[in-house]
Amino acid sequence: MAFNEDQDFIQQLAQLNHEMTDYLNHHISYPNINANNYFYLLKLLSNPNIIQNDFSSLVKLNQSTITRSVNALEKNGYLMKHAATDKRSHTLQLTESGTTAAKDISALIDDLNNNILACDPKIDVATLIQRMRQLNSPSPTSHNRLNGKSA
Repeated sequence: MAFNEDQDFIQQLAQLNHEMTDYLNHHISYPNINANNYFYLLKLLSNPNIIQNDFSSLVKLNQSTITRSVNALEKNGYLMKHAATDKRSHTLQLTESGTTAAKDISALIDDLNNNILACDPKIDVATLIQRMRQLNSPSPTSHNRLNGKSA
């Protein structure tokens, strides 16, 4: 997908999203964690024991999408649900493997933010796309993939 100066802002954002998704999917190699669901772990890391209804308000996505993702993260051992005072609700808590994954992914996100903003904090979208493409290109200095082991 070549960048065209005549593309509108929304198209540029879509390209940027594509590049960032590729980067995250390549560098996050925890089983069943990817660019679509990593942020659930980050939100739970910074909001431990949150009630699932409050969590839904926090992530601002469709309730059924959140429920499916939370159930999948629980099934894969990244989080646990505990009964809340209201029996229809649960508190969400990261497991040890969920906490480890969240911390590693948080470091990856911090590194990505530092890399893409290293050029100029007032960077434009076209430059962000170009920078993400550079980060996605294989090179001798490319980032190591996260593989479930702490660095």
